[in-house]
Amino acid sequence: MSENLINPNIDIDKLQKLLIENNLLINLTGRQRMLSQKIAFLCEMILRGDESKVENLKMAVDLFENSLFVIKNGGVPPELDTIIKISPISDTLMFTVSHIESNWQIYKKSAENIIKFASIGYDNSSISKDVMMMQIRIIENNCESLLKSCNNLVTDCSNYYEKQIILLFNEQ
Repeated sequence: MSENLINPNIDIDKLQKLLIENNLLINLTGRQRMLSQKIAFLCEMILRGDESKVENLKMAVDLFENSLFVIKNGGVPPELDTIIKISPISDTLMFTVSHIESNWQIYKKSAENIIKFASIGYDNSSISKDVMMMQIRIIENNCESLLKSCNNLVTDCSNYYEKQIILLFNEQ
């Protein structure tokens, strides 16, 4: 009975490639969720006067941006312990990626503005505080939307690869 569960003609190399890409993409997209939250947290810390977090914020913004590029266009995922290249994302997942990109552009701009203000040592005047508060409000107002978009991509990637593996097993 158990021999009926496995297609003896399955392309093991293709299956292995699907599983590796699935794992890498899930790790990469899952990390995007975490980075969206980390960026917001670092912005809040900088706003509260901890300018030592500016470099961490720069690195988190760059990592999110570079990872999003690899998710969309393929390549070696940055800062994951691998040299394996993933393929560009499937057209069926591009709609979800476009939601992340639109949310990210707003979010990123505000994070970059906070980096700029903190880097020039803003002067605590009411104008500077107002500008920084406006940037943090933009981050706060878009944080949940970016997080949900990233979470949707994790779910959609998982579903997509599950279907690809099922299709592979059903091939004759």
